[in-house]
Amino acid sequence: MKLTRGSIRKLKFDDELRYIVEDSEDDIVERVAQHVINHKSPPQQVLSAVMEEIRINRDPIVKEGKISDEIIERSILNQSTSLSDVNVSHGVNAGMGRN
Repeated sequence: MKLTRGSIRKLKFDDELRYIVEDSEDDIVERVAQHVINHKSPPQQVLSAVMEEIRINRDPIVKEGKISDEIIERSILNQSTSLSDVNVSHGVNAGMGRN
């Protein structure tokens, strides 16, 4: 999970948000790792989804001074749904043209 921690540190957040992300780093890494292990998801995609959700929710996060569990969970669930949709569409397309 060193890669995940390094990726978090390299993100271009403003100082205020970056400090909050750093304080939540253990929580984020733990949840991403657990999801990757349980669902065999690509770690970088899961982490990217979490970071994008953090970026989108910057104002409420800064106001609260922390990243809520709900934001982390929602981003992981949204990412999982997106991957499932891609897998389904690839499966459908793979079967097209066969008789």
